[in-house]
Amino acid sequence: MLVWLPSNGETEAAVADDTAPPLGQGQTVMLVDDESSLVQLGEELLAELGYEAVGFASATDALRALQDDPGRFDAVLTDESMPEITGSELAFAVRAIRPDMPVLIMTGHVTAAVVARAKEAGVVEVMAKPLSKARIKQKSRSQDYADNGGYAQPDYGRKRGYAEESAEAA
Repeated sequence: MLVWLPSNGETEAAVADDTAPPLGQGQTVMLVDDESSLVQLGEELLAELGYEAVGFASATDALRALQDDPGRFDAVLTDESMPEITGSELAFAVRAIRPDMPVLIMTGHVTAAVVARAKEAGVVEVMAKPLSKARIKQKSRSQDYADNGGYAQPDYGRKRGYAEESAEAA
């Protein structure tokens, strides 16, 4: 699981040090998951890392909030499998409103099809659930992340072998 969120520019290698200062500097992350308990957990995790997480248990409510105030959010972290619309569909809608907005998808089942839909939607990363504080720290402190203005270049699973899985499926 990889997470690419706005960074404060630090590129320290320490990952497991829970005494390190927060990574974020109050950047606002829209967190979308149809399971309210996961929204609450994700909000707490992101807050511990220095981000202001605004959670939504409804993708349509999240999209409405973005339409009402497009400048409010710095990134979107969304579940893929939701009853109203999928995370990939939400990503398309978000990027139509804010093409510069990094959108990340999390899912319990990372497959070649999910990665392909995410790539088509302009998603910067697909991650397996559950979210991990250590992994968020590791990825948001990486040098390639900091070198890209606080946002990662799309990976679509190349580092984890999903690209090979996708090629085999074709």
